[in-house]
Amino acid sequence: MHETDPADQSALSAFAKDDADPRVRRAAIARLTDAGALGDIARNESDPGVRDQALAQLVERASKHDPAQASPAVDALISLGREREL
Repeated sequence: MHETDPADQSALSAFAKDDADPRVRRAAIARLTDAGALGDIARNESDPGVRDQALAQLVERASKHDPAQASPAVDALISLGREREL
C-alpha cells in the first residue's frame, strides 16, 4: 500500500474499501482524494475508526478554497446527512 502512487485513486479506493486490516484502510483513506469513494466508505464501513477518518477527510476537503476540491466533498457530506460538519 505504501508503494501505491497517490495518483492511482482506484487502487487507493480498493485498499480503503476492501483490505481486511483497518490500519491499511485508514492509511489508504489518508491518501484518497476521491470524494465519492470517501462518501461510500463513510456510508458503508463497519469499523467506526475507519468511518470517522473518511468523514474527517471529507470535512477537510469541503473546507478547501478550491471549488473543484470542496464541491464534491460538500455534496458527499450532504448526501450522508452530515450538513452540520459544513
